[in-house]
Amino acid sequence: METAKAKRKNLLEISQQWPVMEDRIKQLKPKQEKLREKIEKLKKEQTLAQNKQKAEQLQAKLKKLEGLSAKVEAAQKDVKEAKKIESGDIDQLRELRSEIKTLKAQIEGARLSLRITSGSDKTIEFTESGKEEEQVELASGKSIEKTASGGFSLNIDGVNVEVFSGEGDLENTVKELSSKEKELQKLLKKLDVDSVQSAESFAEIYRQKKSDLESAEKLYNSELDGKSEDALKKELEELGDLDKVRSLDEISDDLVDAQTDLNSLSREADEAGEKLEKWKETYESVEDVILELADQSKSIKDISAEIEQLPELPEGFESADEFIEKVEALDQDIRALEAKISNQKIEKANLEKEAPDTSSEELEKMLEEAETDFERIYHEAETLAKVRERTFDLLESMDANTYSGLEESFLKWLQQMAGNRFDAIQMNGDLPQTFQTDDGRPLTYEILSHGTKDIVALAWRFALTEYFLKDQTGFIVLDDPMVDMDPKRRKMASEAIEEFAKKQQVLVMTCHPEHGEMLGAEKSKRI
Repeated sequence: METAKAKRKNLLEISQQWPVMEDRIKQLKPKQEKLREKIEKLKKEQTLAQNKQKAEQLQAKLKKLEGLSAKVEAAQKDVKEAKKIESGDIDQLRELRSEIKTLKAQIEGARLSLRITSGSDKTIEFTESGKEEEQVELASGKSIEKTASGGFSLNIDGVNVEVFSGEGDLENTVKELSSKEKELQKLLKKLDVDSVQSAESFAEIYRQKKSDLESAEKLYNSELDGKSEDALKKELEELGDLDKVRSLDEISDDLVDAQTDLNSLSREADEAGEKLEKWKETYESVEDVILELADQSKSIKDISAEIEQLPELPEGFESADEFIEKVEALDQDIRALEAKISNQKIEKANLEKEAPDTSSEELEKMLEEAETDFERIYHEAETLAKVRERTFDLLESMDANTYSGLEESFLKWLQQMAGNRFDAIQMNGDLPQTFQTDDGRPLTYEILSHGTKDIVALAWRFALTEYFLKDQTGFIVLDDPMVDMDPKRRKMASEAIEEFAKKQQVLVMTCHPEHGEMLGAEKSKRI
């Protein structure tokens, strides 16, 4: 009878919920489609926000390239204006200088001494090898002495005398020296310098300027990374005007909310669809359910009529099930007792076969001693059990109150910095697990945006500080707590920090001057 009633109740619920589920699925479809369109639109907006970040990076890159290009142009100008003397020119000059020095040393090693005495006043033309002609005035009866390296020539009244050291090869040496000196002067003139040392100085300046140019070009090409400035400008231009595009954090928050709503609606639609599919496995339509319900109601009436014809229950029983349960219990007790009697008979027979040698008096004494030991151990066990029970009660009480107040403090700070967006927090031991929004949606930490995660972390620090310090004084150090927050969240977070600083000292370290200004110039100190 009870089974039939339960089945009728189930059929009644199905007949009532069937049309409700079908109607709910119809209502959810347009809402799901609208959310899908919204998500698609937000994804496109997200792409624009990403393009905006890319455009900002390109702008910074082009600005840097502009500076590097100016350095390249300046270096090119310096190279162009510098006196162009290559290392090959210096090598050639040094070689000529070395050869001239060697030739001069050879000539210098063949020095000649000359004494000239004249019987009358004479003008003599004296020329040392490799040097210019010299006019020597010689008075009558006077002598002069001259020295020459390698050789000399005298011209006296049209008579020319040439004298060379050795066998005459020094003449070629002198000629070669003259040729090398002319070649050296010609090269110096070509390079527009007056000495080898000056040429070396200009060559070093030219080399340094060329090195500076190469360094500037290397930095410029490295920043280009295989592209050209025109290609980067074209890429920036193709991204279009993105000034009005919202921040990526705002879009991500909206996208998470829309996706969460869609998931909730999809889950609800799937559950309704699964129920309908399960019902359709047994019943083709709701009309079949109603017909089955009618048949079941008729069966219940028929069973009720049959029950009315049955004899009344014995006294002490309120229902047939209770009577049957009692009879079955008695039957089980009887079977158990019969089995116990049989076992005891077998045990008795075994004991009679192997009767002990100990007398009954000894056994009674042993029993008395055993009972005494049992009572003693039993009382000790009772005491230990009470201690164990009390210990568990204390541990349970301690565990239950360990984190009392922490959740409330955390929610207070979170609501202040999130604009009352969250209504409740579900804790998992000593850590927050899910965050319930003001419209009843549970959000896990993983799907929160970066800005919201920073707010959660800051609120959790404040709650822990309040919990552990309680009425004591202390301080808390925050390292750039608002760096990933948008302006709205940053404003609420700065207000929360100022409020917390009324009770405990707060040290905020940041490299963003505007963050310090939000906390108040008179209350912040830049380090």
